Amino acid sequence: MYFKNLDNVLNCFWMNLRGLSLTGTLPKEIAGLTALKEFRLSANKLTGPIPDLSPLKALEILHLDENEFEGPFPDALGTLPNLRELLLNKNRLSGGPPQNLIDRKGIILR
Repeated sequence: MYFKNLDNVLNCFWMNLRGLSLTGTLPKEIAGLTALKEFRLSANKLTGPIPDLSPLKALEILHLDENEFEGPFPDALGTLPNLRELLLNKNRLSGGPPQNLIDRKGIILR
């Protein structure tokens, strides 16, 4: 996945890139899209670790399922105060969600 210049999308509120056969890694620059509320990246062929997304404080919905991400479950996702839907199933992640996500009322975790 390649983002040449994120300057034009800094005020992006949602991004749906589901099922586009994207390959490569998720760039750490994605964390600069701090207005993002929904990020749907399911059903692609993305690999590598999930970068630190803790700056995305407005994020409510994150779908990274059905990819080939690997490495530890990103504990930083537990710091996202508005996160209410998190799909990470069908990846190669080790461990599980942090307890503060498991205990969060109304959150959808897969």
